[in-house]
Parts: sequence; C-alpha cells; structure tokens
Amino acid sequence: MSLYEKRFWLKSYGKGIPHDIEIPDRPVRDFFKENVGRFPDKPYLIHNEETLSYATVNELACRLANGLGKLGVKKGDRVAFLMPNIPQHVIAIQAGYKAGTVNVGLNILYTVPELKQQINDSGATTLIVYTRIAEKAFELRKDPDCLLETVIVVTPRGEATVEETGSVFDFETLLANASAGEPEVDIASGDTAMLQYTGGTTGVSKACCLTNRNIMVMCRQYGTWIAGACPPEEVRNLCVVPLFHVYGWNTSVNLTLFGGGSIILVTRAEPELILYNINRHEPTIWCTVPRLVNMLINHEDTPDSKIDRIKAFFCGAAALPLEEMRRLKALSGSPVMEGYGTAETTNLITMNPVDNIREGTVGLPLPNTVVKIVDSESGRFVMPVGEPGEIVAKGPQIMEQYWNTPGETELAFTDDGYLYTGDIGCMDEEGFVHILDRKMDVVIRSGFTVYPREIDEVVYQLENIQEACTVGVPHETSGETVKTYVVLKPDTSLTVYQVREHCRRQLAAYKVPEIVEFVDEIPKTGIGKFDRKVLRTGGRITLDW
Repeated sequence: MSLYEKRFWLKSYGKGIPHDIEIPDRPVRDFFKENVGRFPDKPYLIHNEETLSYATVNELACRLANGLGKLGVKKGDRVAFLMPNIPQHVIAIQAGYKAGTVNVGLNILYTVPELKQQINDSGATTLIVYTRIAEKAFELRKDPDCLLETVIVVTPRGEATVEETGSVFDFETLLANASAGEPEVDIASGDTAMLQYTGGTTGVSKACCLTNRNIMVMCRQYGTWIAGACPPEEVRNLCVVPLFHVYGWNTSVNLTLFGGGSIILVTRAEPELILYNINRHEPTIWCTVPRLVNMLINHEDTPDSKIDRIKAFFCGAAALPLEEMRRLKALSGSPVMEGYGTAETTNLITMNPVDNIREGTVGLPLPNTVVKIVDSESGRFVMPVGEPGEIVAKGPQIMEQYWNTPGETELAFTDDGYLYTGDIGCMDEEGFVHILDRKMDVVIRSGFTVYPREIDEVVYQLENIQEACTVGVPHETSGETVKTYVVLKPDTSLTVYQVREHCRRQLAAYKVPEIVEFVDEIPKTGIGKFDRKVLRTGGRITLDW
C-alpha cells in the first residue's frame, strides 16, 4: 500500500471534519423531502424580490414531475433544461429527482448546432426552456435530424405566454393542470440522476453519468467540510455561477440538501446585481470563480457593501491569483478557500479546510477520497510525495461511466479504478495538492471548458486558411483566454475581424478567440503535430500586420 492509499493527509484535516462519512443508500429526493418536513416555511429559493419556501417548491416540483408524466415522460428518460439561474430551473432539477428522470443541463450560451449535438447524444426528447431563448428550441424542434419533440416554455410573470400546440407547452399551465402528490416511482441510489457534459482529448462533448449516490455523497462531503465556516442550516448561498455548470449546480442545489439551506439566485453575472443581492439578501456563503472575484474587488461600491456578512468564500474552476485572494479576504474578513474537481467527480475531490488554508493549493482530498500522483507518461507508476505527475482519484463521488461511450470510459480509469483527471500536479508532505499544468489541451475560460480542436475546425471552414491552431493563454480576469494562430494560403488575405465574426456565428461567445494572430508558420513537434506548448509560451514567427 502506497503512502497515498494510507491517506497521510488526514493529519492535516481541520477540526470536526470526519475522515469518512456515511454513504447513503437512498435517492436524492428523500433528502429534499426531509428538509421540507423540517423547514416547510423556510425560504428555499430567493430571486430578486420573490421568495419560495421549501413547501412551495416541493409542491411545484411534484406538479412538474406529474405534468411531465402526463406528457409521456417516464423514469430514465432524459429531460433537458435551457435556463438561466431562475427558480424554475431549480424546480425542474428537483422534479427530475422526484420522477427518476435524468436531468440534462444545457449551456444557455450555446448555438443551435452545439445544442443539437448534446440533445441528440443524450436522447433528450423534452426540453424546458426560458422564453427569451426559446427560438433556439423552436429551431431545433423543426430540424428533422434533431430528436427534440416536446418544448416547455418558462415565461416570467406579466409576459405573454407561449401559444400551446401539440408539442409546445406553457410551464405554468402544465403545473396548474397536474397533481401535487408525490410521484410514486421506485428510485435506487445507483440510478443515474444527471448527465453532466464535459469533454476529453478528442474535443468531442460527452456526458458523465452521475447517480443519486454520487450526488448525495458529494453534498455530504461538501456540507460537512464547510460546516466550520457556516452551520448547514444557516447556509444562504449566493448562486451566480450558472446552474447548468457542474460547479454552480453542485454548490447551490446539492449543498443546500445538506442541512436545509437557502439559495439566492442571481440571473446575470453583473457586479451591480451581485452587490444588490449581497446587500438585500445577505448571503453567508459564496461559491464563486476568479472572474467574479476580480469583478467585485475592483468595484467602487464593494467596500461599503455587506460583503462582510459572507462567512466564507469558495473559489474554483480556475486558479485565483494570490493578490486577489488576499484583497477579497481583507474586504470581507472571511476565509477564501480553493478546491479542485471535474464533472467526472461530481465537482470536487479536494478542498482547503476552513481552519487550515494553504494559499496557492487546492487543499486536501475530501473524506472517503484517495488522490494519487502517477507518472504522466504511462499513468502506472506512483510518484514520490512532492514529485509532479498526473492526478488520479478514487471515491464514491466519482462517476462510473460516460454516457454511451464505453471506449471513453475505459480510457478514463486506471486498471485499479482510479480516474485520470488529465491534470498535472503534486502533493506536499502535509497532503495539500498543487495544480501545475493540464495534460490535455483544454482551455478554462472563466470556468467554462473550451476545446481547441473545436475552434480549429470552425476556423478551417474559412477558404483562405492553410493552418490554424488554438491555445489558451493567461488572462487577468478569466484565468485563461482563447488565442488562435493562423497561417493563410499563399496570395490570400483575411482580417482578424473576419475570423472572429465567422467564429461568432458558429460558437458560443466564450469559445470565440479573443486573440487572432497571423503567423508565417506554426511550430510543430518531431512527428508533425502542432506544438501547443511552444505556442502557449509565445515561441513563433510573427508577421507584422
């Protein structure tokens, strides 16, 4: 048994954190129902000036689950969501947990082709969509090559509702005509509750199958870990990170399952709106990303806000610069903790303890979790403590498989069942994990994963392109931004504007290259592949445009 399997980091755990937690053998819905029974009148969802209690959300979730049943949706069917951070999004998530359907969160920034790929891949024939982006759903509905059949439209109060047809329904009307009784569905802890889309070395989007058990373990691990900063029943989580993202979904919906907290939903990531919610609703926890931290600490109104009411900040998705971490701590007087995980791990495998924060690290492995560092070439040999290698992990929060891609699943795990994360790091003598680099070429831009190959393929559609290679480069506020190097065909011309406009028509805004650079040649490795490592460090011949 290696030192990692002995979990030598347990000695660094904070006060009150158990080495292991009980692994529940029940579905997620049971834990929400328990909170409803304990706190029926307690605020569960807070959105602008609207507050919905646990009892109210429970009834609405039951009605939605039963309404979907009347439309023919049954246990195991995939139901997709295309919504911002609004109450109906959380209601839909809870309805899926109750009905035994599989929740599929879709990125509201995606273009129609991107949405089509994930809808078809998941086999989701039903989509719940916010009215202001419903045109995308209607376009998909008309596409004979898209599997989407039923569209349920969420309309804010006071706005005209959608005209219902045999395949298009109004959200409120569907609920009003459905039973408020608890759905009678047998759900096991091993049943898949969610498909969370991610990617891999191929750049092709694929879905992580996250079970009821994965979700419940994750909420208990996370909830137990942060209890030292804020008792679970006092959690008022400022939810700015999108709910369709594994981080936003886990740290909002799942975290409040542990102890019965409240979720303050912020629809747009604007500093004025974030500050309004901080001052009006006084959150106690904020799970955030570096871009939002940067935005807030540089806003002129932040020093006079109620930011000091927040008891703890948790930052993920990208590295938070130490200077910004310290500025946030100075403004709030509260601890700022970084953690690490992936969609495959139901969000987290490490976190800094509340009372033992190690700046510049992503913390210690969570309870029930083993993290190892293996050689990055073969992935078979365990590296000595302190030596860099690929991070691999095993724990009950880690998915068992990708959706309908057994080949990818096999490649994702070691022979002894550890998940390859694709990230390069090391672990110090006290067990704190340091992230050094990424093995894969993905770009993490403001918490969103960007796959360079996908952008390259779009750029190559332009007639004058001879070569194109996309990389991530450091950025002050988003962690990384997208840069594309371009070689033109002889005697042709193209402008940066034309390249970016072409990408805007094909890709979500965060995938569009912020920087386009025309070069004479793109560096290559000895076997002819683009040398992205050299490009990331600026090693190239540049034209004077």
